[in-house]
Amino acid sequence: MSRELANLSTDLRRISYWFYQGRTKLALSFLDHCLKIYPNLDISIGCYPSLKEELLGIKKLTKQKFKAAERSLTASLILLHHYL
Repeated sequence: MSRELANLSTDLRRISYWFYQGRTKLALSFLDHCLKIYPNLDISIGCYPSLKEELLGIKKLTKQKFKAAERSLTASLILLHHYL
């Protein structure tokens, strides 16, 4: 699972950048892709009782691209810290 967390961390950094650029459609598409390819997301990591719920929460922020970018990047860093 730890390697998956590192990969998801990288994917979330990409998603954060796309939200920041205003490429919301691409970010949401890739976020959906991540929810499918990482099946074990119902885990508690850091301050997140459920990582899956955090990703679903990010999806709801489509009208607030900077907040979505910030939450994606924060989740990415927490995952990376947990991996290391």
